[in-house]
Amino acid sequence: MQPKSLHRNIVKLAPNISGFTLLEILLAVFIFALISIGAYKVSSISQQSAELMLNAQNRLRDVSISLEMIEKDFTQISARNWRDPFSNLYNSSLSTDPSEAYVVQLVRGGWKNPLNIARSELQLVRYRLQDKVLIREHALHVDNLGSLEFTKTELVTNVNSISLTFFDQIKRSDANQAADTNKWPPISNNPAPTQNSDGSNVPLPSYPLPIAVEIRLDLEDYGEISKIINLPPAGA
Repeated sequence: MQPKSLHRNIVKLAPNISGFTLLEILLAVFIFALISIGAYKVSSISQQSAELMLNAQNRLRDVSISLEMIEKDFTQISARNWRDPFSNLYNSSLSTDPSEAYVVQLVRGGWKNPLNIARSELQLVRYRLQDKVLIREHALHVDNLGSLEFTKTELVTNVNSISLTFFDQIKRSDANQAADTNKWPPISNNPAPTQNSDGSNVPLPSYPLPIAVEIRLDLEDYGEISKIINLPPAGA
């Protein structure tokens, strides 16, 4: 008798058991899809923001390192003329190029030589702009050794232009304030070299170095930024 009673109870309860309708399932799937799409968009936006922030940090780092390198070169500048590798002419220790093959060229000191390589601690450095990339180049030797081979380092990209303003220490007529110029040296100091009695060339006297230089970079993303660098006193 007990099995029949159990059977009747199961039959009685069975009509009350029901599953999800198709509409409910579709609605659940739709809600899940909306949540998934929203989560994906939030994740994608977060990832893009992180990439943009990283790119901005790298960009600022490159610009900062470039300006720091330029500043180090100028603060280590040496008032020493150097001999052209293709002639006996002497070039100014600091110069800009009228033909714009380079932006600025200078001789700097303080180039440490811990490995005792056959070179001087002076370094011939020049900066140039090529395809909107600011490039620093340096030569292993300063004077004429038959050729000048430069080692190239790319510093910062997306540079529209770079310009320099030199503040001259020469006193003008009735004004003691420094004059400024965009070209250096202000006067030509590279005429045909004079010679000693033994036929050797006499190094030309250096035009006094400027007291400061202003560097201006026009960047595609940040616009124009500038930095004024004080140069060391003559003989320092």
